[in-house]
Amino acid sequence: MAPVSSGEVELRAMFEGNWKPRRPYATDDLAWGIRRMGRDAALLLAHIEASPVAMLTFLIVDIDHPDALLRALSANGNHPMPNLIITNPFNGHAHAVWVLATPVCRTEYARRNVLSYAASVLEGLRRAVDGDRRYSGLLMKNPLAGSWATQYLHDHLWTLGELEAALQVGGHMPPKGWRQQRARKADPCGIAAELLPIRRRPPVGLPRGPTPLRRPGRIQDRPTGRGDRTEPGVLHPAARR
Repeated sequence: MAPVSSGEVELRAMFEGNWKPRRPYATDDLAWGIRRMGRDAALLLAHIEASPVAMLTFLIVDIDHPDALLRALSANGNHPMPNLIITNPFNGHAHAVWVLATPVCRTEYARRNVLSYAASVLEGLRRAVDGDRRYSGLLMKNPLAGSWATQYLHDHLWTLGELEAALQVGGHMPPKGWRQQRARKADPCGIAAELLPIRRRPPVGLPRGPTPLRRPGRIQDRPTGRGDRTEPGVLHPAARR
């Protein structure tokens, strides 16, 4: 077994200390689908859930360009330096990750102005590196998996204000009302989808849970005009005897 370097130890300590899901979605191949599992098992796979449903701990931009690493590293005067850059060695595409000092609440008790602010900062990061606007943020490349080349750059935890200040210097913060712009209306499920509260519907393809049972109550006959048959869900008169 190869010795573990001090950089790998620091990376694992920083990532595991700020990665919050208890039973994350994970998979080694997206074509196989995803399923929930324990943290230790998930950290052995290539793709893992980025943040728990109730809070946002990482701001992640998916950079689908062969020079993604260069784009993420070209931060001087353009955008804040990400904590992690996780690169696919076969095509150069990467996830740039900024770790938040204070997680953003996404439950029904969340403050809408904070969610809106976080969405604007995330959009600014995406514009700074020309990231994929359709990336939902549900899954991220696992920086501890051997499938990817991971650059651990620093351990500074960012506030939304610090990120906004750096993006303002580069001119990448979106203007007010950016969600009402024509391009945004054409793609309403883009980068801010991960910031919606937990009352949102699960993404397509994920389990939605059992179908809720009908509320108990009196079931009445409703005429259907089709003999003695009744509508679905209504007891047949003979069944009450």
